[in-house]
Amino acid sequence: MNTKKIATIGIFSAMAFILHMLSFPLVPGFNFLKIDFSCVSIFTISLIYSSTAGILTAFIKSSTHAIISQSLAIGEIFDFFLSSFFILCMNFSIKIKKNFIESLSMATILTTVVSAFFNYFIMLPSYLYLMNINMEKSKQLKLILNLIVPFNLLKFSLMSFVTCLLFKKIKSNKFMTN
Repeated sequence: MNTKKIATIGIFSAMAFILHMLSFPLVPGFNFLKIDFSCVSIFTISLIYSSTAGILTAFIKSSTHAIISQSLAIGEIFDFFLSSFFILCMNFSIKIKKNFIESLSMATILTTVVSAFFNYFIMLPSYLYLMNINMEKSKQLKLILNLIVPFNLLKFSLMSFVTCLLFKKIKSNKFMTN
């Protein structure tokens, strides 16, 4: 990895960290469902350079945010996992399909599905255990299907749309060259 790539990854990581700090809850009463545009920096750098660059940027953003977080790093680990999964789906699909919009759409859907399973089996039970809250599995499933799945579809669709606009602008200006 050359100096320019390392510096660019550092800049995009810092942008992602700052954008993550500007997050805001979308659903009142569910403060863990936040919209932040840090994924735009992460997805864009992965399109400019590679999946590895995007995953490294996601790792830097998540690990630096974990230092100041109050979620015991659980949210940051999950955010890193979902961002990495999205990047891998998106870049793999672009290599196969060569269609940017379809690839972002497929990554959005696949990430939302994986998120639902991960939430049901790992995340929600972990949070409930740590907060000493009892909730029936049927209520957990209802929460995931009625709240978390639509939220993730909206979030990743919005991030994809903004990434698409930004990347097309960068690509048309030949702002970033290898």
